Amino acid sequence: MLRSASVVSVCLALSAPAAAAPPGPARFDRDVRPFLERHCVRCHGADKPKGEFALHAFGPDVSAQRSGYAAALERLRAGDMPPDGEPRPDPKELDRAAGWIAAGLAAAGGSDDRGAGDRPADGNRVPHAAL
Repeated sequence: MLRSASVVSVCLALSAPAAAAPPGPARFDRDVRPFLERHCVRCHGADKPKGEFALHAFGPDVSAQRSGYAAALERLRAGDMPPDGEPRPDPKELDRAAGWIAAGLAAAGGSDDRGAGDRPADGNRVPHAAL
């Protein structure tokens, strides 16, 4: 009886679906666009973008919006955006979006090993959080 219970346990364990493998590299349409839509575009969209900073038209070509992506990455890494009172993104979701932006900036020549937050394209040397 004990042996058949062990066999059944092993069979159940082998037939159970394996834990989902972590997704591959972040992609704009799957990871970044939904992140921007959930956490940014409501305030930084086409209609009266706060701070005159609109993200609604950002696309997968980081080099075309290099300074905007660098500014967004700086604010995300500093924890300034989304602002207090707004829903906070899941840390894994934020890391995937920020990682995709950082990789795009590096590929576009807008970053080095220090990261875009250390060298924003707009020349601002003081982190937004320190203001």
